[in-house]
Amino acid sequence: MITIIIDRVNQTNVFNVIRDSTVVNPVLREDENFISHVDDDLIMEFIEGLRHIVQLGRSIHSIENNSGQERLFFNELNLTNRLKNIGQAFFRQFFPSSLHRMIAENRDEHIYFDIDPALSSIPFELFHDGDDFFLNKFYLGKMIKGYHQAFVPVKTQEIIKIAIIADPTENLPWAKKEGESLYDFISEKFSDKKLNIDFIGGSSITKLDLLNIISDKDIIHYAGHLHFAASPKENGWILPGGKILHAREIEKSGAHPVLIFSNSCLSAANHNSQISSADWFSKFASSFINSGRTNYIGTLWEIEDSESLLLFTLDFYHHLLSGNTIGESLQKARKYAMENFSIHNIIWAAYSLMGNPEVRLTRSISRLPDFYANILNEKEVIREYPFPIAQAYHHFREVTPQENTTGTGEANPQLMENLFQLVSETISFLAAIILGNYKMMKIGEDIVFPYPEMRPMLDAVYKILNRLKSIKANLLVPNLLDIAFVHKDNLYKIADFSEEFYKDKNAFPQNPSYEITIQYMLETLLIDLSILKRYGLYIIIEPGYRQLSLKGTSEYHILKDIILPTQDDISTHEELIEKTRPLIGKCVFYHPVRKTFIDLSPFIEISMEDTDVQEKGYVLKFSRIE
Repeated sequence: MITIIIDRVNQTNVFNVIRDSTVVNPVLREDENFISHVDDDLIMEFIEGLRHIVQLGRSIHSIENNSGQERLFFNELNLTNRLKNIGQAFFRQFFPSSLHRMIAENRDEHIYFDIDPALSSIPFELFHDGDDFFLNKFYLGKMIKGYHQAFVPVKTQEIIKIAIIADPTENLPWAKKEGESLYDFISEKFSDKKLNIDFIGGSSITKLDLLNIISDKDIIHYAGHLHFAASPKENGWILPGGKILHAREIEKSGAHPVLIFSNSCLSAANHNSQISSADWFSKFASSFINSGRTNYIGTLWEIEDSESLLLFTLDFYHHLLSGNTIGESLQKARKYAMENFSIHNIIWAAYSLMGNPEVRLTRSISRLPDFYANILNEKEVIREYPFPIAQAYHHFREVTPQENTTGTGEANPQLMENLFQLVSETISFLAAIILGNYKMMKIGEDIVFPYPEMRPMLDAVYKILNRLKSIKANLLVPNLLDIAFVHKDNLYKIADFSEEFYKDKNAFPQNPSYEITIQYMLETLLIDLSILKRYGLYIIIEPGYRQLSLKGTSEYHILKDIILPTQDDISTHEELIEKTRPLIGKCVFYHPVRKTFIDLSPFIEISMEDTDVQEKGYVLKFSRIE
């Protein structure tokens, strides 16, 4: 980890750099030093500039669902660029040129700022070196001199004890939802054998109860009102009846959590408007960090978009409880927000870590590695799902915006048709894998593939799956059998809707709820089908281990080595040459660990539009088997 120590004397900042306890100040050129001269008024201009951008963001959020000239005006703004411009200008002034090179040459480092109290108002995360924001380049944390003890090494825990405190005053609906959603998320996605969760909320909370509950916790998540006081130890959480659980009381309880995560609303009656957001955050957070063990994450300003706040929080905990450091987890959540939220939503800029970014609480305890929440990632489907699903989904999403409404509040027949086509393609591809896998087992029953009829296709699939269950056999993709039965009822419901729709499109109920229901059923299926990303779909172009990958839409198709790094040896090469020789020109599903191919050619036909398959002159079509 790199520690950057910054002292301030009058208008002068003095820097020192330490890497892993060793001073590593960069070699100076003749005209360089480790000092910068920055006037207080320039710092205040930076802080005021950030405050103005935050206010713009709030204004945009308040009219985001409205129309008119105001919305058109705000759409021309780019808050990220505004943050970049102000962050880059101040970075050049604040950091001496001798450190510019070190910042430019490093990335993905854990960096810890040990700063003078006079600099507590500066959000270092928002500095921009011309290449990227610090918060994107590094895993960041900071501490104010004199407010903490030396870091205590934190060992990874076998069992993580978590306290979730939500809306104790019962007047913040978003805080209640956040607490419940976080509790459900962690309980569902992570093994209860590795987690001990206490969920606390509501007006029945007493100070003594809360002090007892938090005394042995590794993580405390708080969503509620904060109390900010002139004296740091008087800062705290507002409880029912206007009571305040003060920082001094928490300290006396014996609680030494590794992490306090606070999504909170600051009590207006106790907030001095002349204090900058970053300054009050730094001082408030420091009042809770009573040992070198505790770290504190919160926002530099209040977040009004509670849905974005919740999604950010869930993503952070997904990464933290999957074994990442606190700094890594916070950076990953920021990147998730930047990639998935509105361009005007700068929640990713609001979060700050007071403490050690290098702390890792646990090894991965996820029940479902590489699987996150019940929210479908559209980009992931288009780039990483098997070609037939990715292509159909891409077509649906391309057409949907134009066909999204009839202007009458009724379901649009064209959109419904596109949706049913997507479902049909998804079911047909799954049927091809399942039936191809079954055929490979040589059990002996006849196979039908009644494409494009949805219900007969489902009948054919579940007949095979029931046969496999009866003989206690499994598929090459083990979870696929379970997924198919979990979604069986929904798939048959969609098949019934489809049959009714195609009998008479005009007579089909013109109710948008049908579209929403079907799309929801499909998306839950696609989420579970993320397991298919671990496997390969290829056109075999020649004997060997390098084949044309059909992952994602055609723009993402490439020639790819299908072997794993551990399989790069002569015997594997020879084995794959023999296995792929009879499959040339065919579409196959591939299990990389078992080096096993499912021949999909009876169900998926490759229609060549060009003689060179490497130029993507091909079309995949489902075949019908009576």
